[in-house]
Amino acid sequence: MSSQSRNPKLERTLERFKAKIDQGSYYEASLTIQTIVSRYVKMKNYNDSIELLYHAALTLLELKQSAPGCELFLKLIDLLKNLDGDHNNYDLYLKQQLPKFLQLLQEIPKDDPALSDIAKELITYSISITPYKLGDPILNFNIGKKFLMSGNMENYYKAEQFLILSGDNDNALDLYIELLHQWYLNDETKDFTTYFIRLIINYLYVGNIKFALKGFKKLVDKLELKNYTLKENGFLLFENEKLLNFLQLLIRVIQRSEKGSFNIFKNLINRYKELLLERNLLNPLNYLSKLYFNETILQQQNNDIFQNLMSGFLRGNN
Repeated sequence: MSSQSRNPKLERTLERFKAKIDQGSYYEASLTIQTIVSRYVKMKNYNDSIELLYHAALTLLELKQSAPGCELFLKLIDLLKNLDGDHNNYDLYLKQQLPKFLQLLQEIPKDDPALSDIAKELITYSISITPYKLGDPILNFNIGKKFLMSGNMENYYKAEQFLILSGDNDNALDLYIELLHQWYLNDETKDFTTYFIRLIINYLYVGNIKFALKGFKKLVDKLELKNYTLKENGFLLFENEKLLNFLQLLIRVIQRSEKGSFNIFKNLINRYKELLLERNLLNPLNYLSKLYFNETILQQQNNDIFQNLMSGFLRGNN
């Protein structure tokens, strides 16, 4: 068992827990831990409560008992969410909590149904305790990678969301490019422009202009596209792919996003409007207009970033 606690009382509790585990009484052992933790919490013995839940969850997960293990993992997150600032702050999160989360995540089976709930609770908690309004990028990356490893197409949509929210992580970008490439290979229509749309709009949604531009070039290379002319400013001018030209122009206009740029943005939209209507892109572009220019191009606007990330657009309805 992976225990490094120096508290003798806690060690004895964990030894009794392991004895039940050795007898195959996994749920009984889990319930015993929860009962002890409830008593510790009433006594405000938060450190031992955290350590007990962590080590018990890790032991169960290492033994492939994912159901009770994931249950204790969720109990751990719930406990941390309810602690005050003296026992729960960003410094403690980085030094103590995040390493525990990453270790437990690593042990969860890649196709475990509880992973979605754990991911949601982890990111919600990290938003409350870290400076990142879209969740800790390190957690997002590890969760996204976990979903991607499942090989389940439904989980690919979840992987996409978390990889996008992984910040300036080149490994996350590379995994996302690989994910888009796999989608493309399994797409009977072989319409590669769909995947450029997903890439660019998603990164612009979360304010990552750098990766929108970098990802565009990586996806061009991954798909081995050749029908373009390289311009001096790095622009790839496609002769027969107007949408790819538009997406590059969109990134460059948003890069400027200073006073007066909105008119350029609006003119760009109008220039390609017929194509954008055909691809159902006006609503996503309206959100970007509000985000970067504080102006809208449509009358109604959804300003919720999480609703946008989970919308039908991200599920391939573009």
